[in-house]
Amino acid sequence: MDASSSTDDDLAPGTLFGGYEVIRKLGTGAFGAVYEALRLPLRKRTALKVLHREFVRYPDVLKRFLREAEIVAQMEHPHIVGVFDLGVHDGRPYIAMEFLDGETLAERMLRVGPGTPLPDGESWRILTQLSRGLARAHA
Repeated sequence: MDASSSTDDDLAPGTLFGGYEVIRKLGTGAFGAVYEALRLPLRKRTALKVLHREFVRYPDVLKRFLREAEIVAQMEHPHIVGVFDLGVHDGRPYIAMEFLDGETLAERMLRVGPGTPLPDGESWRILTQLSRGLARAHA
């Protein structure tokens, strides 16, 4: 996801959207954008995935988006992001997920330097966690 990408249907900071207050855009993918948001009234930090407006009219894309939320919400695993809400606001579907603060693997690898291996044990720890999450998803 690229946080710098912008579309006409981006949600501006401070926007109230389906019971959430948008803080900032985290990134944009092919079908939607993900925002850091606060669940109101508790002000709980949340990752809010919102389908781009242009895809709402395609039943197959909409079905896939909703199915993603349903499947991931049932997984409940420490290595899979938690989903706790699904809704539609102003005609746009959204998925509310656990907000994870930190760096991506790509950011971590850039930080250690191109071509430089991760410190001893870190690669195995990452692969173990990834494998456990994937095993749960396939189960």
